[in-house]
Amino acid sequence: MNLSKPSLSITCLLLCLLLGGFAYGQDEDKSGPEPETTANNPAKTPTETSTETDTGSEPIVRPKLDKQYLAQEKMEALAKEIDPESLLWLGEGENRFLGVYQEAWRPLPYGAAIVLHSDGQHPRWPHTSRVLSDNLAKHGWTSLAISLPSSLPEAIPKRTTVGTIPSPMSTDPQSENSPDGNPEEVSAPVDKTQENTASAAQEMAAEESSMTMTEEDSGNTVDPEAQAYERLMEAYEYLRQQGLLNIAIICEGQSVIRAVKMIADIPVAPPSNPQATVAKPIAALVSINAASHIPGDPNFNLAKSMADLDLYVLDIYFDEGEESLQLAQQRKAHALRAGLPVYRQQQLPLPSSKLALGENPMSKRVRGFLNRYAKGRAKTL
Repeated sequence: MNLSKPSLSITCLLLCLLLGGFAYGQDEDKSGPEPETTANNPAKTPTETSTETDTGSEPIVRPKLDKQYLAQEKMEALAKEIDPESLLWLGEGENRFLGVYQEAWRPLPYGAAIVLHSDGQHPRWPHTSRVLSDNLAKHGWTSLAISLPSSLPEAIPKRTTVGTIPSPMSTDPQSENSPDGNPEEVSAPVDKTQENTASAAQEMAAEESSMTMTEEDSGNTVDPEAQAYERLMEAYEYLRQQGLLNIAIICEGQSVIRAVKMIADIPVAPPSNPQATVAKPIAALVSINAASHIPGDPNFNLAKSMADLDLYVLDIYFDEGEESLQLAQQRKAHALRAGLPVYRQQQLPLPSSKLALGENPMSKRVRGFLNRYAKGRAKTL
């Protein structure tokens, strides 16, 4: 049988097509079924699967945050900005705290002043603590400004749960119902961009939550008022060890309440044994813009407690509205009824930041009061 050239070409073409289809079928059988992709079960590549497994088996480990540790870090940072000759550390271990000790610029000082900052400030606060400490030392008073813990307990933030971003519903009206009438079997399209965004948000939330203080690891077991009381006593005893017995306390804000509590607890010499202790451990109290209460003891009556102290008192307050004026009037009324030996009250403007490094009306008024009513001499123990 003779085949023409066109017939031979057609025959070869058919054989090639048959062989190609057979090979394609073999490859399809080896590859197996493709993974099912639905809205609740998106397909994952091998890379994505391995990454998820590794992340789950090795969670991020962060050091615990401790309030006491953070406070120490802040004091360490402040210490770098203080003249080494004035830098003073009091206390030991975890109870160590920062102080700024400046000796009087005269051979025999008139006395010493403990300077206490308000909440949210530090011993070198520009227009208050720093101005008072520096200028008192220049004019014959040794000053010791110390760091105090915040009276406001730091709230522990709650860990928030990051919700997953749902896949968008199909807008095709034909996909609202499946062919057999069961809408649950409809496969929604997968948006890889939103899926990756949700995954990244969850990873960030997990990392942030590991850096968030909880009640178990916050370290907030130290009572700030007890800690402040101990620091005040440490500062008082340190000055006595330096031979300084004529001591005044200058305090601002919440520190006024703390100082009044501390002064009330210092023992005085009984009439039968005047050598037992110092007859008048604190010579004067300067109150600056006193707070009405403190979180650690909301029922404390500052006006009455201040009036019960047998001290020379200078009560300075700033113009901060009707409430500030009413509180100042209450303190004055209690002091006059109690018959304090010296009680002076004065309203002053807020210290200006323009005079941060020089004397301001407040520092001049404080220095004038101490020189008039509390000036003495340092004595050797």
